[in-house]
Amino acid sequence: DSLAANMSNIIHKVLARAGERERSSVARRLTRELIRQVDSAITMAVSDAPSWASFRRCYGSKGRGGGKKESHVFAKLEKQLGHLQVHEATDSCKEAEIGVDYASEAFLMKRNVTSWKKCCRLCRKDASCLIWTWSSRHYHVRSLRRCCWLKGMTAMRFRLKDVSSRELVSGSIPPRVRPTAESGSCQRFMEAVNRTRDDKYMLAVLRHVGSTASPAPGSAPPPLTIPRLVFFIHYYDAPISPLYSCAIESFLRKHPDHQVVVYMKQRSNVSWTFPVGSSALVARQIDFQNEFVNTPLEGWYRSGAWQSAKFPVLDLCDALRLAIIFKHGGTFLDLDVVVLNSFDFLGASLIAVDEGSFASNSQLTTPWSADLFVGNAFLRFPPRHEFIQLLMKEVPSKYSPSSHASLGPSLVTAVYTHVCTQLAFSSLCTSILILEPRALCPVYLFNRQVLSFPWTHRCEQMEEIVSTSVGLHWWNTHHQLDGKTHPSSSMLDKFMSLACPRSHANLTGSSGRKKEEEEDASVWTETGMSYEQAMRQALAGAADSRVVAAIRRRAARELAKKRG
Repeated sequence: DSLAANMSNIIHKVLARAGERERSSVARRLTRELIRQVDSAITMAVSDAPSWASFRRCYGSKGRGGGKKESHVFAKLEKQLGHLQVHEATDSCKEAEIGVDYASEAFLMKRNVTSWKKCCRLCRKDASCLIWTWSSRHYHVRSLRRCCWLKGMTAMRFRLKDVSSRELVSGSIPPRVRPTAESGSCQRFMEAVNRTRDDKYMLAVLRHVGSTASPAPGSAPPPLTIPRLVFFIHYYDAPISPLYSCAIESFLRKHPDHQVVVYMKQRSNVSWTFPVGSSALVARQIDFQNEFVNTPLEGWYRSGAWQSAKFPVLDLCDALRLAIIFKHGGTFLDLDVVVLNSFDFLGASLIAVDEGSFASNSQLTTPWSADLFVGNAFLRFPPRHEFIQLLMKEVPSKYSPSSHASLGPSLVTAVYTHVCTQLAFSSLCTSILILEPRALCPVYLFNRQVLSFPWTHRCEQMEEIVSTSVGLHWWNTHHQLDGKTHPSSSMLDKFMSLACPRSHANLTGSSGRKKEEEEDASVWTETGMSYEQAMRQALAGAADSRVVAAIRRRAARELAKKRG
């Protein structure tokens, strides 16, 4: 009610000034303030609004739910301020707007949705969804046909109806009361986290192509057994952060009988935040020349073709993972993965990746979807496997120094497609298991922003992820580019707190330390003293209480780091 009253007060101020030409700038400013408050306050408090109708009275268009005077002025303001687009969509799955798009960034996209009614139902099930858009099978972008986009409140302001939206259908859903941690869906998620899942269960829920080539429990292992080794690569000057150590800790919690090998730029980068509590951890310093010896990549590395690359470190690390798996066998994982279930049921295997419209140049077709890549964030093979050898042999011809990640998913996809489709090496292809994307990427690249949403709003999705995925790839590089952060109540933060509690504790602690360091820096700036000068004043008894507190905080941080 207070929200509706605030909106009403602003509207009345606009009405009182809109007709006065000399004050038209005031009307514009108040209108912008209306839009700003709707975008911020409604998004945060829409679950507390008494009804959808009261929201329409405040924000509706052309009199639906509002008076004639208000609708007349809104129409006048829309004409005067061309950027202001306020429209109303249907709120029932029995009705929809044909040929209409609400052109705002979607927080979630679903593929293979066969009708707009199913898209509407998906929106109804999602507590964050208020607007939905569905594309028909005739949509002009082939890789985006029969997709369903779920959107938030801001989409209401960008209604489009033109040639580009001809094959689109849109609609709206009334706000719902959002679930809390005590709700049934969140309780089911917490129960699912502690549930043990055997190999048969995981193979039953995950669609795949090929054969597992894995020994049955209690039977003799086949000649080519996957070694119980897992490899990670950390090629940065900074120590391993708790965000990355979560991948290592979560893997060890699900695979206590495996040995973990972390390749690092400098072994001294093993910091106090690293989960060193397990004797199964080994840190190795990266030596590209030594690792590429006696592999098909030896000549490529010595040629120096990578030295002129736009992303040399990325290309070298993509090549290094192939050499490691070829020489030693085992499992390779990226560090931006949270392990949720065991990998032990897998033989030689890869995992497909859905990268949205970026996959439109992929020639890979699978039974469950087209336009997919085969990713390289997860590799699991016995030593000296023929497919890994083929990948390395193709590096000199496929490598493009000016391209981003030319030795990543595009290389794996091109070789797999060539070998298994054009050359039809049936024995090789059937021995490799290709899992569907949700095995490791249940939140697709183009849906990554939902990882920052409150976890209590995503409990149904989280229950599905923990029950049907072996891990959660959270796309760290793209989150850095987006400038995204993960609040303490976010979906990703909740997964980390459950899968890697020690790293999560270090992560929340490091956030607190960072805030303390910023506060201490402001003290030194305000007083114009360095830390050493402040120490001398404190020893002489001449420092004030703020300076003394900053000195004590820094001393405590340094002591904790030494003990770690």
